[in-house]
Amino acid sequence: MNHLRTAFIFCLLSLNVFVANASSFSLERKDFSSATQISRNGDVLVSANLSPSGKAKFQTSPKVMKELEVNLGGESHHFRLRAPISGDQLEMGPFSPESAKKAVEDINQQ
Repeated sequence: MNHLRTAFIFCLLSLNVFVANASSFSLERKDFSSATQISRNGDVLVSANLSPSGKAKFQTSPKVMKELEVNLGGESHHFRLRAPISGDQLEMGPFSPESAKKAVEDINQQ
């Protein structure tokens, strides 16, 4: 009985890891075509245009996706999506002013 309980718990943990991985993905510099730093309600944001590869990632991602990892300017940033992404523009943040500047420079130097 104890082995059955342990196996059941292991299955639940495995399922949890699978669901967590299916609900997130990451974007790299090549997934953006251009970016600008903006300010909204006191927060520093990066408004970025998605490249064809970036748009493709959103089109093929699971509809339940909520977590987004963005690797720019030598830093990794994690965001929660507030709304589904459609079109080719994405606003990310908040960033520190220094991190936003690095991210924008990284995207625009391509």
